[in-house]
Amino acid sequence: MNMSKRLISIAAAKVPRPLRIIFNPPPVSNAADAKIYSTIVAALIAEIRPRSFREWLLLKDIADFDWAIRQLRLFKTAIVESYEPKTSLAPLLALPPVPPGTRDPMWDMLDRVLPPRGTPIERQTEL
Repeated sequence: MNMSKRLISIAAAKVPRPLRIIFNPPPVSNAADAKIYSTIVAALIAEIRPRSFREWLLLKDIADFDWAIRQLRLFKTAIVESYEPKTSLAPLLALPPVPPGTRDPMWDMLDRVLPPRGTPIERQTEL
């Protein structure tokens, strides 16, 4: 059963026959998503109870926008979870302290750039 038939089988009784064409095909990528989208449409129909053509179009837009927002949230989560820093500061932070008077100018630069030894590096979680 293809996605558009799956949508009709779930919500067809509630969508007037002349308006079914605007609900097909659903903006989904697979049959499991079509079932979720159909559930959203059925819930919106029950809540809004559209009577005019304009109300049906608005209901369709609300369902599509809700679906798009859900997809964007999934993409955002996938991007955040897949992020890994390309370099680690751990090897540099593990270097032993240099005795006073034997410092190379490079150490001074590293001290200005790196946090003090023993300070945990906190990852920022704001996006």
